[in-house]
Amino acid sequence: MTVTDAKTGKLLATAAIGEGPDGAEWDAAHKLAFSPNGGSGTLTVIDAGPLRYPAIEELPTQHGARTMAYDAAPTASTWSRLSLGPPPRRQPTIPPAGRLCPGSFVVLVVGR
Repeated sequence: MTVTDAKTGKLLATAAIGEGPDGAEWDAAHKLAFSPNGGSGTLTVIDAGPLRYPAIEELPTQHGARTMAYDAAPTASTWSRLSLGPPPRRQPTIPPAGRLCPGSFVVLVVGR
């Protein structure tokens, strides 16, 4: 994860995160940044207080869970996840990752 100064564009730090991230979230009250990593099935928690932005925790989630929303009131984050079937033969009308598996939608919740 690359951390930049919003005003100057200056690179502040590069934090180590898991594979396949899909965005990031920020908790201003606790000075924490979050990276949901669908490729590695983890949530990286980054301490945004020190200038070097160290990863302080790597929580297991589920492979493919990467679209995240953060709610600062109860300090909880949620993800959605769908399972994909095996990749199909090359067909232009089917996504290369495979078809969605019916009934596989889940919501994951992590909190303090």
